[in-house]
Amino acid sequence: RGLGDVYKRQDQTFVLEPLEELVAAKDVYGLMAIDNKITTIATLKGSRYVIQKQLSSGYSGKHRAGGQSARRFERLIEEQSYNFKKRIADAATDIFMPLIGEVKGIIIGGPGHTKNDFVDGEFLHHELRKKVLAIKDITYTDESGIRELIDASKDVLAGMEMIRQKQLMERFMKALINDGNILYGEEVEK
Repeated sequence: RGLGDVYKRQDQTFVLEPLEELVAAKDVYGLMAIDNKITTIATLKGSRYVIQKQLSSGYSGKHRAGGQSARRFERLIEEQSYNFKKRIADAATDIFMPLIGEVKGIIIGGPGHTKNDFVDGEFLHHELRKKVLAIKDITYTDESGIRELIDASKDVLAGMEMIRQKQLMERFMKALINDGNILYGEEVEK
């Protein structure tokens, strides 16, 4: 459906859908709020986020059962943490890889060091790792953590929009110089 459809249709109301489709946000960002207990994975398109998946670790924390040596207990906790990070990475792959052409970047946040361990440990698929734009400190890892991550990342998101606009202008200027498929000024008014 092209813009011409707007002019061809006669109705008592304005038909804005074709115009809305033209200006709709097309950039998709991946958001991950991570800690050792809960991880929430979401996508952000325009100003709307969608929670894609929430994972719970079942992580036993700092309490240990009687009779366990401290060393054995520490190994069990490390193993649980490692396995949870693998599950997070698998979920991220399932969610973001089908959208890899659309995903402009991934922002990871969380309290403490778990988010850094996740990124540094190379759990993420190598194509997704290339898309990590920022790692942010946030307090929560549920849906409110996703909102907090968006707020904490406004600088990164604004910078990406500025880069996109610059690329569009460069494309416009090249087309203007090279192939003449560009109109401006009085030609557009005609």
